[in-house]
Amino acid sequence: MKIKQNNKVEPSFKRSITYNFTSDVGLEDLYVDHANKYEFADITWYPSQHTAIYRYDSRVPLNTSGNAVFDFIGFQDNPTLIPEAVRASVIGYQSKMQASGSCLNSQSLHTSCPWDPRIKGLFFFETTPILPASLFRDFVFDVKKLRDLNPQSFCGADNYNGIFLRYIKGSDAYLGQSEDSIVIDFNYYRAKDALTPRLNQDIWEELEQMAFFKYGAKPHWGKNRNIAFLGVDKKFPNYNKFIEAKQQLDPQNVFSSNWSDEILFGKELEKSDGCALEGLCICSEHRHCSPQNNYYCSQGLVYKDAWVCRYSTTVPPS
Repeated sequence: MKIKQNNKVEPSFKRSITYNFTSDVGLEDLYVDHANKYEFADITWYPSQHTAIYRYDSRVPLNTSGNAVFDFIGFQDNPTLIPEAVRASVIGYQSKMQASGSCLNSQSLHTSCPWDPRIKGLFFFETTPILPASLFRDFVFDVKKLRDLNPQSFCGADNYNGIFLRYIKGSDAYLGQSEDSIVIDFNYYRAKDALTPRLNQDIWEELEQMAFFKYGAKPHWGKNRNIAFLGVDKKFPNYNKFIEAKQQLDPQNVFSSNWSDEILFGKELEKSDGCALEGLCICSEHRHCSPQNNYYCSQGLVYKDAWVCRYSTTVPPS
């Protein structure tokens, strides 16, 4: 098998970005039209606030006035003590508008990115399922049902920039999406102690299981907990071709490890006490949660096939 290479470089261009803060009513019907209108469109959804932010983002001629830089506040260079202790219309060059933030250029520990492993900075989980665009509407309805049971239960993600929705085109890449898809990205709190339960732990687990198992979402390869990769080899039509290419390019497995092999082949590890808290397993017994902290293995509220760690003052039936 031969590996295809594409050495073509796209010419430089500028982008114009405007944000529209509005209601999330009709989000499930507007997302396709939004994607068709804007080349780099995305949506940030704050379920607990019933708010959606639509980004109108398209390329413009290189001679258009403007030299803006997208320097996302969460990725800016900050004094190390800050992470340890705790829009208007713009036009600019594509390379600067797409960049994450200035903290990536930090050369010392006096300033750093909040997630820099060299400091005791921010801890959080990040879950990123990728759904076919055709299934996204039903997924949004389910999320709204879950939200409407208790809107405040979604505050955890809304404090971490909400649920970020972006679009990707269908691709014939071995690990690409076989059809146009929606990437769903949300962050939520993680304690430094792996066995400490999170506020509304069950909501994020149900959302995670709903996406990956009810709707069969494919995982982002760098932004998920272990359970997102269960059965992943069955979700990609060209998965065997990818493994063949991997073996051809890295015959000695220099870039592999026990962890990467577990992820690549979607195997569930042996269940242990507290394993569901870290997304290492789906709970089937109370001990997989944190019964000593009143978190017990319970059935999902909307997606009944989900099993999640929910806080309760009484022990639910096993």
